[in-house]
Amino acid sequence: MSAAAAALLGSSFVAPALADNAFVSSSGEVAASADLACLSTSVDARESAVINARAAFHAGIMTALTARRDALKAALTITNNKDRQVAFRAAWDAFLKTSARAREQYKTDIKAAWKVFFDASAKCNLSLDRGDKKAMKEKERGKDRHEDDDDDSKEARRDHKDRGLHLGQWRKALGGSASVKAGTKIDLSY
Repeated sequence: MSAAAAALLGSSFVAPALADNAFVSSSGEVAASADLACLSTSVDARESAVINARAAFHAGIMTALTARRDALKAALTITNNKDRQVAFRAAWDAFLKTSARAREQYKTDIKAAWKVFFDASAKCNLSLDRGDKKAMKEKERGKDRHEDDDDDSKEARRDHKDRGLHLGQWRKALGGSASVKAGTKIDLSY
């Protein structure tokens, strides 16, 4: 191995330790490798659980789709219109229930994965970025996240609540009493 290759290889091990975005331990110093290993284990467990939850969700949806396909094909063999409609309705109802159960199970699995991650990562002696740092700092200072030079009074919000509505929504908001003739130009800008 040449000296240049050895220097390049050696600097690859030093560079991560000097990186600006390195995790910081709770004491404010560079994180220990044991703390990073702890966090790595937590992340691995979370991501594996998310992958498994997604795989189970897709398997549930595929099962629901297959059952729906088979039920609809079977319904098409029924000659009586009323019975065929009942079979169609039953096929779709079963599909909707099965896919809803798969979605609910997925949500439950994801919440559990994140809860396990947060509980495990809390023991790792690392301060993690768990949200918008700027918003958290502003909240600590007592400043509203949406605080700016705009007038955020109740009257101003009420006056601007309809901003961005398209014409159909304006008609609905006005109780359907508005009408527009062809060729009429409407200026909805503020």
